[in-house]
Amino acid sequence: MMSRFSPPPLPPPQSWYPGHMTQFSRMLPGLLARTDVVLELRDARLPLTSVNRNFEGALARWRTERVRLSEHAAATSPHASARVCERVVVFSKRDLVPEWGLEPFRRAMAAKFPDQRVLFASWNKQKDLKELSGLLVKIALEHPHIPELNVLVVGMPNVGKSTLLNALRNVGIPGPTPKALRTSAQPGLTRALSTRLKLSQDPLVYSFDTPGVMLPFLGRGDRGAERGVRLALIAGIKEGLYDVEALAAYLLHRLNVLDESSAFSCRHRPPLASFRPLCG
Repeated sequence: MMSRFSPPPLPPPQSWYPGHMTQFSRMLPGLLARTDVVLELRDARLPLTSVNRNFEGALARWRTERVRLSEHAAATSPHASARVCERVVVFSKRDLVPEWGLEPFRRAMAAKFPDQRVLFASWNKQKDLKELSGLLVKIALEHPHIPELNVLVVGMPNVGKSTLLNALRNVGIPGPTPKALRTSAQPGLTRALSTRLKLSQDPLVYSFDTPGVMLPFLGRGDRGAERGVRLALIAGIKEGLYDVEALAAYLLHRLNVLDESSAFSCRHRPPLASFRPLCG
């Protein structure tokens, strides 16, 4: 079925890694040293493409150091409490993807990354915001020995970090809460670390907003080219780097080669009358 459609030529991957991204990447280890929870945002429409693997090294060292400090404290004092070290991966914009695909993906993530908490959320759904806010409060309450919980929000450009923090403040702070951060439909608006934002009054939870960080190199050959086109389609890369007609041709190709009779689709997608015979 897929062989009937020839893929369009892909434009070469574009480089977009301005100086503020380099600066934040250098700051990240120092910020993590005083961070209890990392909220890593990814786009639910591209759950794998929107992963910034350059974060992995810094996050792995953060976890290792936190474990070392906890073990050292326990050896010094039997009553010492462990350091808080939680990584929560939030897939934003869940309202833009089919609901039937979320739970299978969540199970796959839990099996592959058992040390990560995974949530799907849409910022216009109060239930999702309350679930995430409740999770942060729960983590804080589980560690009463710390005076406040410090959260660092990281992710690729335009995955919704600033919008999330504005929404979490509205949920977690009683009374009218003014918008603290500017937001935009285009990537790259946030170029510096924000001031500390209070997300909860009791227990105290604070967070920093951070610049979105692109991969400095998207990859070689067709794989890198396709990653760039996908990011451009969700406005994850600077506007104007890709020709609109090339993006449209790629998107049309992907729609044409969707295999609705695949085993995964048949197993998880709600039955549609027009495809029922193929899934049988």
